[in-house]
Amino acid sequence: MSDLSKTIQELRHALKYQEIIDSLTSDKNDVERSLEEKTTLLTEAYERINELEDSLSKSSKEREEAIEKAVMERVKVMSKGTEYTRKLEEDETFVHEERYVVPRRSKSPPDDVSQIRLQLDQLHSEMEAKNAELAKVLKLKDEAEWCLGEHRQWLSEANDRNSQMSGELAEKQRAIDALNGEKDRLQSEVAALSDKLKETLSADVDGVSHTELSAEETCSLEAKLREKEDQLHKAVTEIDEKEEEINQGVNGIDYLNAAPYSNPFRPYTKFLISAIYIA
Repeated sequence: MSDLSKTIQELRHALKYQEIIDSLTSDKNDVERSLEEKTTLLTEAYERINELEDSLSKSSKEREEAIEKAVMERVKVMSKGTEYTRKLEEDETFVHEERYVVPRRSKSPPDDVSQIRLQLDQLHSEMEAKNAELAKVLKLKDEAEWCLGEHRQWLSEANDRNSQMSGELAEKQRAIDALNGEKDRLQSEVAALSDKLKETLSADVDGVSHTELSAEETCSLEAKLREKEDQLHKAVTEIDEKEEEINQGVNGIDYLNAAPYSNPFRPYTKFLISAIYIA
């Protein structure tokens, strides 16, 4: 890369020297135009001298001053032209040395130029490979971000369902508690009716009317007992159903809670994190 820098520096020097030459050429043209103008002025001065000499109204002093002024003007113009010419020659010599002599001393061998070009080609190839790899990574990043959006939506819906099911389970638990209270009350009533029925059946019967009354009371107690037992059985069955619904709801909540670790988007998780950090 240092040889390439030298080559670039040489090209810059060449451009700079060309600019100097163009500037000096422009100055030279300006000097030539100035010389032409001064020569014209000098000619006009001589003509003026002749006019003064021919003019009888002018004194000899005025003629001498005009001649002296014209001579001084000519000397000044010639001196300035000589200075411009000398400076132009010096600058041309400097430009020639810097453009042809110095580059010839520091010019890189052909092998070095070929090596630089080879390195440039290798750098271009590496850059193209990196660009292709970057495009691939960006594509994978877009896919990962899409999967992340789907995953977030899925988690949001799962959380909403989880909250809904938790509310339903709490409501079912309250229903079970109420049914358990009803069950306890029915069990107490069944026990009381059973005791009363036993007491009636074991009572000492004294007369037909008493016996008929006891039989009628016994039938009524047995009917009430069967009714309470049916209600108790129904309450127990309803409690079992509610408990089964609660168990299913708990399993559903457990599934939703475990889902983030076993959802269909999990294979993308590792890549998703790496792709986002790459971006």
